[in-house]
Amino acid sequence: MPDIWTAPRTWTTGEVVTSTLMNTHLRDNLEHLKARVETPAASASALSVASYSTSSTSFVDVDATNLSLALTTTGAPVLFGFSGSVSAAAGGVNCYFDLLLDGARISGVSAGSVHVTTGTAGEHSAVCFVGVRALAAGAHTVKLQWRVGSSTATFGSVPLGLFALEMS
Repeated sequence: MPDIWTAPRTWTTGEVVTSTLMNTHLRDNLEHLKARVETPAASASALSVASYSTSSTSFVDVDATNLSLALTTTGAPVLFGFSGSVSAAAGGVNCYFDLLLDGARISGVSAGSVHVTTGTAGEHSAVCFVGVRALAAGAHTVKLQWRVGSSTATFGSVPLGLFALEMS
């Protein structure tokens, strides 16, 4: 069955509904929608089991190689996200996370998209972010970045995940 969308028919009173009409305007369109859900237009993901440390007070890549995505989109909105855990030798360390999209941070503010303050020394705090961004069709690069307010923090100890999924 071809995966194409047909503009739904406007039915009229007294019209004889044939199997061809129903297949074209109902079955085929439902199969098209189902395929869109099951197979995104574009997607990319990365997983790292490494631990990373930083004392940088400016945003830096967490891992420019292993936590970097290349995605070619068709122009539909893209769902982005990342997750992991952060800790520090001292409690109360402010950690800031953001995504770098095509060379520019998505939040544009010094606090990034996510701000986490570490708990007790050595305690791991969960970090998670999900957001949607409209993107023009074409090639895009996504990287995970972070910084601290002071001191040193470690990001890792559980697998770190980064993903981008074009929704259509």
